[in-house]
Amino acid sequence: MEILQTLITLICHIFFILMSYQLLTNLVDWEKILKINIENLRSVNLLVMFFSIGLGYLVSNFFLTLISLSMTIFTSIR
Repeated sequence: MEILQTLITLICHIFFILMSYQLLTNLVDWEKILKINIENLRSVNLLVMFFSIGLGYLVSNFFLTLISLSMTIFTSIR
């Protein structure tokens, strides 16, 4: 059971990190916020990736905690 929970947690983190990366690259116009040129393009991509990891982890952790709390409430009611 613990291996299944760890696997679900890992898949959830990866899913939300990829989702936040797609949203940050498609919805945010980084050229308005940062000065992008050939020299700092890799740095901007790395920054977007770090933002994606942070945001995806936070959202994933929120949903996993919400699911865990709801399971605890439903098992304590029985």
